[in-house]
Amino acid sequence: MVCPEGYYGDHCMIPCECKNDNFFCHPAEGCVCKHGFAGKNCEESNILGRVQPIDQESGYGIIIAVIMVSIIFIAIVVLLVFYYRRRVANLKTEIAHVQYIADPTGFSPGIWFTYIFSAYVSYIFVFGFQIAIILIIQYIHIKVVVKGTMNSY
Repeated sequence: MVCPEGYYGDHCMIPCECKNDNFFCHPAEGCVCKHGFAGKNCEESNILGRVQPIDQESGYGIIIAVIMVSIIFIAIVVLLVFYYRRRVANLKTEIAHVQYIADPTGFSPGIWFTYIFSAYVSYIFVFGFQIAIILIIQYIHIKVVVKGTMNSY
């Protein structure tokens, strides 16, 4: 049941006679301190008690997290660059080996197939971080020699 303003209790028959303006008339309990006040006469302000001071260390946690994520990101980029450089070196070795096996004398007749290989590294900046963009084009020049052909008429 909702009591008219200024009354409370069973059937809203009891008038609220609050001591000062820091009270309000609750329909079930009578005079109760308004929000932000406390004490016997609701004269003590407890607004400052509810405001929490800013924790300076919480800002440091965010800074540390950003630094850690940045370090991990940079480490991944560096590892990728080393991986691709190593892969390029291995592929160049394979290319030299394949060309030697395909044409050990250098003068045998045959069909040439070209497979291109090279690597380009470009750098871009994203949110202040330098990021390597690696474009890989492969190149292998292979000569296929056909031996033992038969001519039949």
